[in-house]
This record gives sequence, C-alpha cells and structure tokens, in this order.
Amino acid sequence: MKLAGWDLSMAANSIQPGVVYYKQDHKCFAFEHFVSNVMFEAFHLPHFSTDSRSFKKQSKTERETFFERLTELKSMKARDYLNARPKSRFARFCRAKFLQVIHPKMGEAFFGHTHLRNQVSAGVFPETSLCSGFLEMAKRVWRLHCLALSFEHEAEIFRVQKGCRFSEVYMKSVHGGSGVSVGNSLVQCEVYLSGS
Repeated sequence: MKLAGWDLSMAANSIQPGVVYYKQDHKCFAFEHFVSNVMFEAFHLPHFSTDSRSFKKQSKTERETFFERLTELKSMKARDYLNARPKSRFARFCRAKFLQVIHPKMGEAFFGHTHLRNQVSAGVFPETSLCSGFLEMAKRVWRLHCLALSFEHEAEIFRVQKGCRFSEVYMKSVHGGSGVSVGNSLVQCEVYLSGS
C-alpha cells in the first residue's frame, strides 16, 4: 500500500475510525482487523455459506467429511489443490474471499490494471506474491474451519466490540481481533488498546 502511494492514515481510519495509534506502524492492526473480519465471516456455517439452508448441528457423517477435507488439504499447497480441484468448495471460498479482501481500486493501484481481479473472478490465481500469500492464508483459515466443524461441539467466533472493557480472561493485548471457542475452551482474543 505504501509503494502504491496510498494514504495509510486515511485507509486505516476508514476501517477503524477514531483510533489513536501509539506508533505509526500500529496502523497495520486496522488492516489485520479488516482481513480477519472478512476471512472469518460466516466461519460457523458449513463452507462459510450464508446462502445455504439454515445451519443445523452437524451429523457424525458430516463431521467426518469435514475432518477428511482438513487432512486432504494438509499435505498439498493451496495452489496445487486449486489446480487439481478448480470447482471445489475451497476454490469458491478462495475466490469469494480474495474479491472481498482486495478492493478493485486496491488491485488497480498495486498493479496498474484490473487483470488480476478478472483472472481470480474467472477462477485463476496468477503466480504473484500477493496471490501466493493470500492462498496460504486462505488454506489455514479453511483448515481451521474444517477442524472446527469436525468437532461435536459447535465452534464460534468470540469478538470484542470497540469500547469494551479489557478482560485478561478473554483478551490479550497485541495492539483488534477475535478469538475462537470450541465447547468450553477459548482461544484469547488479541486486542489493540487505544488511547481513544
């Protein structure tokens, strides 16, 4: 974003208005917050699909299927998996999330054109560092999703709203984010403690 000449303060403020950052470099946490929200949206639904039938508790067979998907992707690179299964649910997930995370103006600012976005829309992830990094992140989120849905206990995202009081039980200060709970276990939420 710096190399493309973006105003990082304005971009960070559009994501999280009114945050006072202790250091200029801390604006990266606003971008992490945005990407995290997009990537984990509808995490608790099968295949992240908000347009599917109403969510019901997974049957044992469905849980086993999610566990198989988790292990199937474990030893493969995300790009190799997409090349082998371009119409898979994982491929659809990657396309949808990439198009949400990388705004058209951002892609144009980074590359000077919208070819990358058009290729991803058509199901092709070009050999760029942006796409490679995104696909590896998407693979980790997808595998976590499959793992969560392979448990009998429902996994859910624990989010901290802006302005909440800090709790050492549920949060740890890393300078926003979200946590994950499965049954009675909780992964602490990373939060940015702002001066505002």
